[in-house]
Amino acid sequence: MTFLALALSASLQVGRNGLPDLNEPMIQSAIAQVATSETLFLQLTGNTTFKGKTIPIVSNLSWSIDLSGAKPLIQVELQEFSNSVLAVRMVGDGETFYTYDFRSHEFSTTSYGGYGDTRPKSYQSDILNHVNWAAKGPSAFVAKLTRQAFNQANTYISWMPGVQSLNLMEGVPYRDPVNGNVTYMPTASDFYYLYDGSPKRSIVFEVVPQTQSNGNPPINVLGGVFLNQIDQLGQDKKYTQWKIVPYSGFTFSVDVFKPYSAAQIQGWRQVIGPKPVTNN
Repeated sequence: MTFLALALSASLQVGRNGLPDLNEPMIQSAIAQVATSETLFLQLTGNTTFKGKTIPIVSNLSWSIDLSGAKPLIQVELQEFSNSVLAVRMVGDGETFYTYDFRSHEFSTTSYGGYGDTRPKSYQSDILNHVNWAAKGPSAFVAKLTRQAFNQANTYISWMPGVQSLNLMEGVPYRDPVNGNVTYMPTASDFYYLYDGSPKRSIVFEVVPQTQSNGNPPINVLGGVFLNQIDQLGQDKKYTQWKIVPYSGFTFSVDVFKPYSAAQIQGWRQVIGPKPVTNN
């Protein structure tokens, strides 16, 4: 076990059997590694199937953080697509957080950057909370991952509270307990940690240890997060499956983190949303 894992073990969460989850330090260290890069791109891809109709879902989150100067700059953009059509766009340009809903042609704005030459002490937590509040559906999991990576307390809260995770055995194919079409193949250099909430939901974290050239212990890198879920809606079942993949050190285009101009949202209705929640 790495030094980081030992340091985190004191905060282990307890499963239904009353025992601490010994896999969570590995998951937490991998999520913490996500936050070591100043630029991050998270891509969620998957689909939902209901009454024989399959709809692709995509959520892309871009994150940039620079705390080096006298006035820190944190920017974020989250794009949510449904059936390949942009449905929701959220933008934090460093000063203001904007939410655009293309389905209702509504938008909202909330300041998080403060005023003058300094930032509020809650600058980083405020933008994380704004994204956490605004993101719905699958996008909420992208927001959750970002918040748990960049929250200043570096805390990981289980994505399936009360369920003990399972470290899948190396070299043995493991079929997902909710979606039998998905199989995980753990190796000595590719670990999978399963939260089994069958028959309704499964969540799997892929953790990839990477050797460092400087002789330091390997670092745990988050390879991806998988979700498979079944919801009973009346007499029919809705199937959802997706995967989140993080890309660190991402280079963004000049159009990312830019809010729309007044001309671009002409005729839209401005709304005032509730205060953001602070749950993980």
